[in-house]
Amino acid sequence: LYTKLPRTQDPQGWILNEVRKTLREESIVPLSISPPNDTVKGEYRFITIEVRCQGNYPQIASWISRLERNPALLFVRDLTLRKDSEPIGSNTVDVAITTVVPLGGVE
Repeated sequence: LYTKLPRTQDPQGWILNEVRKTLREESIVPLSISPPNDTVKGEYRFITIEVRCQGNYPQIASWISRLERNPALLFVRDLTLRKDSEPIGSNTVDVAITTVVPLGGVE
């Protein structure tokens, strides 16, 4: 599991860049992205960002799958999906995405 931790000196910047990259790869424009939130538990930092975006079911499913297939540890902690009345076929999704790094950084 340790080998899947992101190798970076700036984990907050890393998670933000990775999430933006996956959104672009699925042609999804985010409605909002929160600043990274750090929570310390034991010897690890859990860094979470929240994203609100809009898309059709195939786009959203592909994006979630892409996030969780990331070579470095990146996982969906929470997801809320709402069907939109306009435009037809659109859905709004709120997603909390988390990564984990050791307190002292990855060596």
